[in-house]
Amino acid sequence: MPFEGSQILTQIAEVGYKSLPLVAPAGFALGTVMTFHTRSTLVTFGASAMIPTVQALAFFVEIGPLVAGLLLAGRVGSGIGAVLANMRVAEQIDAIESLSIDSFKLLVVPRVIACVVALLC
Repeated sequence: MPFEGSQILTQIAEVGYKSLPLVAPAGFALGTVMTFHTRSTLVTFGASAMIPTVQALAFFVEIGPLVAGLLLAGRVGSGIGAVLANMRVAEQIDAIESLSIDSFKLLVVPRVIACVVALLC
């Protein structure tokens, strides 16, 4: 097969579900800071009733995907690099290739697909 389905599902769980404890508090902290910064400006112009709407729209549409992407890229990218480097040092990739299995399709493609799927959801 061109792709390993079980590996893709495992990596989606690793990339998406296990990154939630990092992304959720960071998003909450960023939303709180953004609210503190923009509240005074909205009150000055008499738009204090619009604060929740403006904050929700600004965060979920504009800043949320950017922060989630950056945090996932940092956490997941370093994790993938560490795992693959450890496999190279332990000669596990050489062992996979000696069995005539394409290590790129087995190790890299499922991780890239999982990252794309997790970021889109």
